[in-house]
Amino acid sequence: VEFIGTFVLVTVAAGSGVINHYVGDTPVTRAAAVIAPGAVVMAMIYAWGPLSGLHINPAVTFAFAFRQVFPPGWVLPYWAAQFAGAVGAALFLQAMFGHVSAGGTYPITTPGGDWKSLVMELVLTTILVSVILNTATGSRSIGHNAAIAVGATVALLGLFASPISGASMNPARSLGPDIVSVDFTGWWVYLIGQMAGAFIAVAIIATAATASGNRK
Repeated sequence: VEFIGTFVLVTVAAGSGVINHYVGDTPVTRAAAVIAPGAVVMAMIYAWGPLSGLHINPAVTFAFAFRQVFPPGWVLPYWAAQFAGAVGAALFLQAMFGHVSAGGTYPITTPGGDWKSLVMELVLTTILVSVILNTATGSRSIGHNAAIAVGATVALLGLFASPISGASMNPARSLGPDIVSVDFTGWWVYLIGQMAGAFIAVAIIATAATASGNRK
């Protein structure tokens, strides 16, 4: 399920850029390109959340493990499935349309763009992972609350932040197309920013829970 879920997510998320390049004239608008991944995440949580928890994101798996609600021994298998799904999706897009690099997420090309993109990915991932952790049941994203909240968060964050860093919030989504296109521009932005964002989200939730317990 983690393989299939990540494959579907990356096909949708990277597919808009690839298809725009293939067809020309950008028929898939930026708004559509960022809403579509949110919508597909929402649908997959309803369909497959009860099976694997539908992490489909190495940063989310890390966050659940760091929060100690997910078995540490399952982290590497989940990561392997997620990255394999992302690479598989990129290979599919490359075989179908070519130019899979058009579906990549890269730092904004302005002075200091790498660092601005790093901070943006850190902030976005912190928000997304916080929403996931607070709507999940244990280590699984299931039910109406998780589906609507997580899907909407993915779409909303992308609507305002995608011009800066692509609003990836997912190392597999970013690195899958990079690996297939052999274009690793700014790869560290996504790995470091997103994993750090997941760490911060867990730390914030743990601190808030401790403070709430102390007040009681």
